[in-house]
Amino acid sequence: MRRISIFMVITFLLVLVSITTAALCFLFAFNYEEFIRFFLLKMDKPYLYQKAADYFPASSFSLIRIVSIILAVFVLVVVLQFIRHRHRILQKTEKVTSALLTTAVKHIQLSLPQQRSGRIFLLFIFLFYIVRTVLCIFLYPIDFDEADTYLLFSSQGPLVSASFYPFPNNHILFSLLTSITSWIIPDPETALRLPLVIIGIFLLYFLFGFLKRIFSETAAFAGICLFAGSYPVYLFSFLARGYLLLLLFYTVAFYAFYQLVIQKKNERKYKLLFIIASIGGLYTIPTFLYALAGFGLLWFIHLLLNGSKAGWLGFIKTFFITGFVTAVLYTPVFITARWETLQPYMNPTYQQSDTLTMFRFSFRYMVEYLLSPNAAVAVMIGFVSFAGSVLIFRKLTNVHQQLLLFCFLQLLFPFFIFFAFRQAFPVKPWMHLTVIIAVAGAAVFHFVYSIFPKLKSMLPLLLFLILAGETFICYTHRTKVSVTQYNSIAAHFEPFIKSGKIKTVYADIPYFKTMMGFYAYKHDQKLTTYSSRKRSNRFEEFDASKKYDLIFTATGRPLLNQLQHQYDTLLVKDGIVVLSIRQ
Repeated sequence: MRRISIFMVITFLLVLVSITTAALCFLFAFNYEEFIRFFLLKMDKPYLYQKAADYFPASSFSLIRIVSIILAVFVLVVVLQFIRHRHRILQKTEKVTSALLTTAVKHIQLSLPQQRSGRIFLLFIFLFYIVRTVLCIFLYPIDFDEADTYLLFSSQGPLVSASFYPFPNNHILFSLLTSITSWIIPDPETALRLPLVIIGIFLLYFLFGFLKRIFSETAAFAGICLFAGSYPVYLFSFLARGYLLLLLFYTVAFYAFYQLVIQKKNERKYKLLFIIASIGGLYTIPTFLYALAGFGLLWFIHLLLNGSKAGWLGFIKTFFITGFVTAVLYTPVFITARWETLQPYMNPTYQQSDTLTMFRFSFRYMVEYLLSPNAAVAVMIGFVSFAGSVLIFRKLTNVHQQLLLFCFLQLLFPFFIFFAFRQAFPVKPWMHLTVIIAVAGAAVFHFVYSIFPKLKSMLPLLLFLILAGETFICYTHRTKVSVTQYNSIAAHFEPFIKSGKIKTVYADIPYFKTMMGFYAYKHDQKLTTYSSRKRSNRFEEFDASKKYDLIFTATGRPLLNQLQHQYDTLLVKDGIVVLSIRQ
C-alpha cells in the first residue's frame, strides 16, 4: 500500500508541475494576437478572429497570465511542503488510500449476489443493457448536441474542453473524457459514445450494491430493472452527453450521504467519497447543484435535530472543500466565459398569472420523462413507487423510514424551485430523481416480497418483462420524436459529404449546419456551410445568385421561390426539403 501511495503522490505532483510549466511556457511564448490565432488555426476557423477577440478580450488573456503565475507559486509551495513533510504526507495518503480501496473492495464483494442463480441473473441484466446500448449506438444517428460537443470541445483537446463555455452545453468532465478518447479512437461517433457503455455498467453495479445493502438482493434486482428501463437511462446510455456520468456521481454521493446521515457513520472515508462525487457531479454539469442542495438541506436539518460539534465541523468542512475545489476547477471558465452563460435555469421562465397552466404542463412533462413516456405506465410506476411507499411507511424499520423520508423531500425540491424562482421544470437537471424512484420502487418490492416470499420463483420473468417492456416503450417514443427524424435526414446525406463532391451547404434550418459540419470533420472533407441564423458565426443571407451544392430548408419557406438556378429535390420529409444543384 505504501508503494501505491508514493506512486499516487509523485504522479500527482508531476502532473501538477507539468501542467503548470506547460501553461507558463505557452502563455508567455505568445502575445495576445498570436494566442488567439493559434487556437483558431487549430480549429480550422481563422475567419473568426474578431468574434474570438470579442469573446476573449486582451484583459482576459492578461488575467489568465496572472492566474498562471499564482498557480505556479502555489505549486512550488506544495512541492516544497511535500519535500519538507514527505513522511507525514505519505502516511496520511496511505491511510486514506487504504480506507478508500478497502471500502471499494468491500462494496464490490458485498454487491455480488450470494447464490449462483442471482449472479447469472445480474450478468443477464448487464448483458441486456450492453446489447441494448450497442444496438442503440448503431441504430440512432449522431444527435445535434453530440455533434456540437465534438466539434466545439472534444475534438479541440482538454484545454479547450476545460475553458471554453459559450453556453451551458459543455458538460466539462465528459468533454475532457471524450477529448482523451478522441486521441485514441479516430472515429468521432465511437470516441463519443463508447465511454457510455463503461460508465453505465459502473452505474448499474454500484446502484445494485447500494440497494442490496439497504434492502435485499431481490429488492436490488427490482430497483435496477426499474432504473435501467427508465427513459433517461435508455436515452443517455447511447446519447453522448454528461447525464449518465451525473447519475453515477449522484448514486455515489447518495451512498455516502446514507452512511453519514442515516446510518450516522461519521467516518472520514464517507466524507471523502461524498466530496469526490459532489465535485465530479458539479464539474460535469453545474446544475448538479440542485441535487447537492437537497443533500445539504437535509444534512443541515439532521444536524439541527441531533448534531454534535464534530458533526457540524464535518458538515462545514465537507461543503467548503467541495465548493473550493469546484471553484478552482472552474477558474478557466470564470475567466473566459460571460456571466449569462454561467447562470442557467435561474431566470424566471413564466409570468405569475400563468403559474397554474405552466405547472400542469411542466409537471406532466416531467412525470412522463422520468417515469415513462407512456402515460399509463408512468401512472402505474408512480403509484407503485410513491403511493406504495406511503402505505408501507409505518411498517418499515427506522432506517428505511428515514431513507424514504429523504426520497420524498428530494421529490418535493423541484416544486420549491418552480414556485420560489418561477422556473418551469427543466427536466434534465432533475434526472437524478430516477435514482430516487428506483430506491422507492425497491423499498415497495422489498416489503411485498417479505409478505409473499413465493414470488421469488416469478422474479426473473417479472423483472425481465419490466425491463423489456420499458425498453420497447422508450424505443417507440424516441423513434417518433422530431429530433430523431432530423438526425436520420442528416445521416442520409453523410455519403454525399464523404464523397467530397459537396463543397458548399446553405442551412435555412441552422440545425443542419452543425450536422453537415460534423460529417465533414469525420471524413476529413473541406466544407463551407452558411446559416440563416443571425447569431451564427457563418450567418449569410440567402444569395439566389450563388450555386450551393446542398440547400436545407422547410416547406413553405420564401427561399424556395427565390431560386435562380436549377436544383433537384433530393428529399421531402417531415417538413424538410433538401435541394441539390443540378449539374
